[in-house]
Amino acid sequence: MHHHIYEMYYVNKKSKADIFQETGLSRSSFYRILRTFESCNPQIAEEMKKQGKDVTPADYDKLEMGDELEIQDLLNQMKTKVVEVQDNTKHITFKARLELSENELEVISCGGQLRYLKKQLGKN
Repeated sequence: MHHHIYEMYYVNKKSKADIFQETGLSRSSFYRILRTFESCNPQIAEEMKKQGKDVTPADYDKLEMGDELEIQDLLNQMKTKVVEVQDNTKHITFKARLELSENELEVISCGGQLRYLKKQLGKN
């Protein structure tokens, strides 16, 4: 149960109010569960906290040449400029920030530079 509560809060980003309502936990029980889980499972807790954050230097250290990376549903994820990247070789997932201009995002959403230019020429 501790793992589930911790995951709801840190990975799934559920609000405390939603967790209290869904589980029937009191505020003090909720915080006790978080502290207990962190003290008993420090490495797992750290990994779970990172799942909702941007890529970190430690994430880059895990990547190696030849790793197969996958970004599912790229076009929808691009809107927030944060994408979830799955390393299919090591079976890990992390979030990465897209540092692209609005114009670059539009080119990608069109399927490339040629399709973007064709779309632009069709507007005139």
